[in-house]
Amino acid sequence: MTSLEPLEALRDAWSALCDRSPRATPFQRPEWLLPWWRTFQPGEPWVLAIRREGRLTALGPFLLYTKDGRRTVAFCGGGISDYCDVVTDPEGEDEAVAVLLAHLESQRDRWETGDFEPIPDGSPLLRGAHAEPLDVCPFLALPERVEDLGEAVHTR
Repeated sequence: MTSLEPLEALRDAWSALCDRSPRATPFQRPEWLLPWWRTFQPGEPWVLAIRREGRLTALGPFLLYTKDGRRTVAFCGGGISDYCDVVTDPEGEDEAVAVLLAHLESQRDRWETGDFEPIPDGSPLLRGAHAEPLDVCPFLALPERVEDLGEAVHTR
């Protein structure tokens, strides 16, 4: 998809895919990326969607833009999102990621370089790849019950 209209039309299926994906964060959801796109418009949308039997099973929210004079493929949401990544249904994830990567490779005439950060550790895109951490993303595991919050967070 290379414009916002088909992305808007995909909103419900995209949201449902995020609900099924155990790694999806708020930064891969249409509720974040569609307003991000309308606000910043950093380049040309290039969103790859995979369907199996009519159901959306993977989404690569990419864009194309010029960086240092080179056509660059990157994730939508970059710059102000904690993590960017593909969204995949756990069932058939490896196959879907292989198809996304093959499509990117087959379209090398559209881009010269890739900028896929910040990508989280554990992304299916990193399987079998050598990757080194660039940033630290601290987190706090919160208890299920608010009554137990004092054990996770010091009162000071």
